[in-house]
Amino acid sequence: MISVDGFPAPATFAEACRLEASVCLASTLTDTGLLPASLDRPLKLPTLQAGEACPVTHSAEVATLDSFLIPRPGPGPVYPDGAVAMQGVAVLGHGGSVNGWANFKTLWFSRPSYQGPWVIRGKQLDGPSPVIFGERPTVSELVVPAGPTVNETNDGYREAPGGTYIRGPGCYAEQVDGLSFSYVIVFQVVSG
Repeated sequence: MISVDGFPAPATFAEACRLEASVCLASTLTDTGLLPASLDRPLKLPTLQAGEACPVTHSAEVATLDSFLIPRPGPGPVYPDGAVAMQGVAVLGHGGSVNGWANFKTLWFSRPSYQGPWVIRGKQLDGPSPVIFGERPTVSELVVPAGPTVNETNDGYREAPGGTYIRGPGCYAEQVDGLSFSYVIVFQVVSG
């Protein structure tokens, strides 16, 4: 297991499940194989020049649970739900603070058509803050194994509940990697 900014980055699905049990079924705890190389791509995040505006990822309507059309950033098949999903801006103060980490609730989910694994990683584009994930600040990479999750819906949407933890306001990016896709979601965090 590697460590990023003092928080572990799981190298196997079993490590990921031990650290974030709210995502995994018990059967995944025995998967000690290394994560596929496609989930360990280098981060390719945008860079910002001094004074440049945060290039927030615009949302498009996506059919989700119960066939509602709801704005979501990124091309999918994995999306965030929460403050960032709707307008690309998260307001600090709504989620509170845990051990000095500002946070906001973030539920990641995948469309039923994608049952493979995914990884979410991120960092601040205009400052030094890492992005940390979990029900509490736990891991530097959110790793979701293939197959059913603890919070899978009857319609086949797989969910990874938790939060996004940062040190303060700024422009942030998260890279979403799956077996056959990789894309970046950029969002702004402001004080509440």
